[in-house]
Amino acid sequence: NENAPCSGMPGLRSGGLPETSALMDANTKYVETHKIFQLLEGLLGRLVVEKPDDPVDFLISALQSEVKPHVLLSSTDSEVLAAQAEALARAHDLVLVDGDLVIANIGSSG
Repeated sequence: NENAPCSGMPGLRSGGLPETSALMDANTKYVETHKIFQLLEGLLGRLVVEKPDDPVDFLISALQSEVKPHVLLSSTDSEVLAAQAEALARAHDLVLVDGDLVIANIGSSG
């Protein structure tokens, strides 16, 4: 039967065509449950900010280390940005780091 599920490949019918809706639902549920996009976004943000010499080793180490949340906020309205950052820091007991101050300190230390 062409419409029978293929036993070797979940989400595939014997004709080789994916059960698109069911497969997409399962993939979406997995990504949301495990917060995959947030994980990758955080890793990419750290990679770009820290610019390690060996990005692959950095990513492996980051994945193996204790997971700590990293939030990067961006806005053209500095007052809104500051208010959002302070609210997040208070609500989740986070350390608030001001990128402009970090850059200024790096520039003044050299």
